[in-house]
Amino acid sequence: MYPGAIPGEAVVHVSEAALTPITDEAVREARTFALDITCAVLRDEDFPAAEQCQHGVEQALSHVIIGRNEPLVQHWHDRWQAEVSLQDA
Repeated sequence: MYPGAIPGEAVVHVSEAALTPITDEAVREARTFALDITCAVLRDEDFPAAEQCQHGVEQALSHVIIGRNEPLVQHWHDRWQAEVSLQDA
């Protein structure tokens, strides 16, 4: 995900990778299905949730709770916090 040309816009690149090659049409269909589900979750769940979070950030909330079911988001938060703390030092 990258910032778009204007505020409130983003560019998202989604790709698929696997440890095994596509060997037949059934494997191709299964991978395509998995990628379609991933894109649907991004579109229908993650992007709307991110938009709601952005509205909260714009209201200058003093804290945000990141659930245990989001370990990647927690990792990003910890890394950003560490970098910001280095900049403040």
